[in-house]
Amino acid sequence: MDEPKSLFHSTLDDKREVACLIQSSIMPGEQLICVIYLAYERYKESSLQRSTIDKVFAAINTYKWLCHKKEFNLEIAENVNFSTLKEFILSKRSNHTTKREIQDTIENACWNLCKDAYCKCPFRSSEVYKLWLIFNRVADEETYPPTITTSYSSWIIEKFISVAGLSKTKTSGNSDLTFQDFLRCLEDSFTAKSIIPATKEIHDWLVKEVIKAGWVYVIYEEETGHYGADVG
Repeated sequence: MDEPKSLFHSTLDDKREVACLIQSSIMPGEQLICVIYLAYERYKESSLQRSTIDKVFAAINTYKWLCHKKEFNLEIAENVNFSTLKEFILSKRSNHTTKREIQDTIENACWNLCKDAYCKCPFRSSEVYKLWLIFNRVADEETYPPTITTSYSSWIIEKFISVAGLSKTKTSGNSDLTFQDFLRCLEDSFTAKSIIPATKEIHDWLVKEVIKAGWVYVIYEEETGHYGADVG
């Protein structure tokens, strides 16, 4: 495999990059976080329970895509964590359905049930949808409700600002962000028109390219506390 091409070479000096990009980790989020976010958005419960996931599965009609019947009990612990939920979903998929297909289908179904919560956002609905897909890839799997943790929130907000060529912003990503928080941060600096090119570029490499490549690395610059990313 060819060496991953850095998405941040244009903004980092090569020597500084070699010296400072010393710690790598896999991007924290992924598609099926959408199930947990829908559970939170729809039912507003304080913790993620098996009964809530069962209601989400019924709401998005997951059973027709899985080798799993409504009358069966979910074969997961009462207190649900993401890795167990993902393992269950993928283990129950039909032999005629790929992992990518089932994840895409579930993600789209979850969006259709929670999108009305964001109807007051000034951005076009198509842009909010792309932002939601981006959020799912960056949100921490271990959080409930799903949030982009502080280190990653700084990185993703700064990436939007950088792509848009903005030098000054009142946007702050220095805190944990739910999807609603993420939208509010972007609303501080972008109009419905100006968000479009930034959303397209970030969606293209963080959602589309990761689908092709299979993974994305986040690279931490210890000296400044900032993040970069490689798709490979």
